[in-house]
Amino acid sequence: MKNISIIIIFFLSLVMVVQGQEVIIPLQTNARLQKIAREESSVRKVAANQIITLPFFDDFSGREGYPDPSLWDGKDVFINDEYAVFPPTVGVATFDAINRLGELHENASSFPFIADVLTSGVIRLDSVFDPVPRKIKRSDSLYFSFYYQPQGLGNIPAPSDSLVLEFLAPGETLINIIPADTIINGNDTTIVPADTIKIEGWRKMWSSPGTSLNKFRQEYNTWFRQVVIPVDDSARFYTDEFRFRFRNYATLADAIMPDWQSNGDQWNIDYVYLNIGRGIHDTLHRDVAFAAKAPNMLRTYTSMPYNQYKEGFINAMRDTLTMLITNLDGDDYNSSYRYEVSRDYGEPFHFYNGGNYAILPFVTSGYVDHQPFSRPPVNFVFPIGTQEKVFFTTTHILNTQANIGRKQNDTLRQVQVFANYLSYDDGTAEAGYGLTPAGGQMAMKFVLNRPDSLIGVNMYFNQTLNQGNIKTFYLNVWNDYFGEPGELIYSRYGYEPQYSDSLNTFILYKTDSVIQINNK
Repeated sequence: MKNISIIIIFFLSLVMVVQGQEVIIPLQTNARLQKIAREESSVRKVAANQIITLPFFDDFSGREGYPDPSLWDGKDVFINDEYAVFPPTVGVATFDAINRLGELHENASSFPFIADVLTSGVIRLDSVFDPVPRKIKRSDSLYFSFYYQPQGLGNIPAPSDSLVLEFLAPGETLINIIPADTIINGNDTTIVPADTIKIEGWRKMWSSPGTSLNKFRQEYNTWFRQVVIPVDDSARFYTDEFRFRFRNYATLADAIMPDWQSNGDQWNIDYVYLNIGRGIHDTLHRDVAFAAKAPNMLRTYTSMPYNQYKEGFINAMRDTLTMLITNLDGDDYNSSYRYEVSRDYGEPFHFYNGGNYAILPFVTSGYVDHQPFSRPPVNFVFPIGTQEKVFFTTTHILNTQANIGRKQNDTLRQVQVFANYLSYDDGTAEAGYGLTPAGGQMAMKFVLNRPDSLIGVNMYFNQTLNQGNIKTFYLNVWNDYFGEPGELIYSRYGYEPQYSDSLNTFILYKTDSVIQINNK
């Protein structure tokens, strides 16, 4: 079957600068968080109302959007598996300049401002309860640890930006209660309807200034740095109301650069762990886990029409996958790996078994390089059908010997959608793309396996402060001519960026009529 290519070109009218160039800019909003915020607005769960006992642990795997409400209070940070570069395990908490609704914080400015805050629920640091209840003593060796990374796949935090960790030491100031109708002498008296008021004091335990990921890696020789902190101030912190929080300070670009006044200054944290029986050199963890999200099964596109897939399904599939699997401990662990594929949540129809293998520690050997685990073959094709839309779920599973690992990070799922569109994108925007000066052009090439029709182009435009990118543009469609734009088959001026708050954040920019794509 002859491949048919179309090239879609966008003529954008953008801000004039001295030299013409492509630019990558931060995002002002997070449309995915905007959608999740509305879905969860009617179900408000706050960890402050729950009591947490040791150990406290979260590696942010198995969730997307907001933090686990059984552990955390607040929704500023973004839980995801896309923003980090080589995290300890799959899933991180990302700090930036936008709030829980996916919008810039109201106090955002070109000077350092407090942006995202991630606060734990109330933790019982006065006692442990397993195997038997007893008070915690300094000799129990209580330590707090986490991993962090500046920038990731996002924007570089400025040197004036920072990531800060604070511990809470509740005060014990007591207020005597009196009847509300009692006459009190003095003009500066306030009657408070409460029986006790505790003055909270937050103490800074650690901070890091902003820097680029490249400089960070050069300085520490790692993509993520682990921080281990002793919690040995028993008088201050060994209470039944202990809490901790992470905060980041961010800055916006100057007003003379309005296109850059958007979200940025990202930090990623992972593997937050608080427990007794630890030490300052306790940097290894009994955990075998996936360290990246599940890969796509298709070779070129993240999604494509089912009829296009049917015409070239053999070449459409990847030959192998790339899996990142890690062992965070210092010992080898015998593990098994497999994946299975199902259709529309039905029973699996394809199984791959990678067998067993003794996974070596990451600290000495890096990610698993055993081919049946790290490069599993794709020795099947998605079944052919007549439906216009269908999806397949691939589930990747790690099994390790008993009492090893965190179960939430040993399973991955990837959903392959066949619908009425071709896409290269994975659906998460880490940054914005722009063209300067005015009149710049950008083209995307799509290769078809059979003649088809085009009714429009789905695009996602990131918002900037004061809607600085509302500019009219052309939408042009060309046939291919040896990899370059050939015959112009559609052109229209007058399109403008529109914004969506749905989980699928793209907007369809329709053509005036159906365009038949019959040949090159």
